[in-house]
Amino acid sequence: MTPARIGSAHGSAPLVTVALALVASFGCGGTSDAAGSRAAREALLVIAPHPDDESILGAATIHRLASESARFVHAIYVSAGDKATTAGDCNGLPEAEKTERVITLREDETRAAWRKLAPDRDVPIDFERGPDLGLVTSSRLVDGVRQDVLSAAG
Repeated sequence: MTPARIGSAHGSAPLVTVALALVASFGCGGTSDAAGSRAAREALLVIAPHPDDESILGAATIHRLASESARFVHAIYVSAGDKATTAGDCNGLPEAEKTERVITLREDETRAAWRKLAPDRDVPIDFERGPDLGLVTSSRLVDGVRQDVLSAAG
């Protein structure tokens, strides 16, 4: 199966669209059985910049591809999405605690979303908790595909 592209190649695409282009299903070769036939193995790798981005733009595609039980499914989130809140008073919570609560909430919501996206599956989910901003220093479109130059943090 060829990679599935999600998003638009027109104009300046937001990072979420580009990252969700990494929602892909890959053929991984196969193994031979005693009769010599090859059984195809496939994987669905979902890479999103923040928790919930996969659900916003790719839920239907992910659900469809993940419904095939023979396919390996794995999700990776680059950033914790901790910039989803603004600095300032929030019921007297210190900024560090508020940020940690936002991260925990977003990760819990993501796990709940995956229970809907891929029911009856135990999908490995990696939260890398990279920086929420500053991963890309510059971008350009080449033949309708966005190419990013990553920063040291990226």
